[in-house]
Amino acid sequence: MKTLTPLNYALLGLLNRAPLTGYEVMQVFQTTPLGGYSSSPGAIYPALKKLRHAGLLTVSGNGASGRGDTLAVTAEGKAMLKAWLLEAPVEGAGVDLPGQMLKFTFTGDMLTKRQQLSFIDRLEKAIDSAISSLAASRDRIRSNLGTHDILAVEAGLLQYRAAADWCALARRELSKGK
Repeated sequence: MKTLTPLNYALLGLLNRAPLTGYEVMQVFQTTPLGGYSSSPGAIYPALKKLRHAGLLTVSGNGASGRGDTLAVTAEGKAMLKAWLLEAPVEGAGVDLPGQMLKFTFTGDMLTKRQQLSFIDRLEKAIDSAISSLAASRDRIRSNLGTHDILAVEAGLLQYRAAADWCALARRELSKGK
């Protein structure tokens, strides 16, 4: 498994916090913001199986719920998760905000405070770049856009600006504990 999907990383991040059974993983996905990913057995179990076969997860015991094996992240799985968390977001016309928030969720488990703040700085830089790029594109082609098109672009700009505000908030909160 050379390339991991966001679901794979979500599973690694969750199981890095505590070993769980597949059933327990589905329960977490159904009751938390991770619910953006399918919590169905048809999505979770094949993904867990692929991660096990890739050597990123291992069986660590029988689940307390009696619903299968408890899975834990291997050293290789932890290394892949950490490398993903340290990847800089791609700068340009678009930033995958949900993907970056998924990453941020797990930074507190694996990264130092300095690395967490660096994550925020890199994300804010990518967001600022996306705002500039999108605003410039809007201004350049405004005469060719209809009202609905412009409103859709404005919605994107508002989302990016809100994310930039969140970066400032996150930086302040994380800096309190220095």
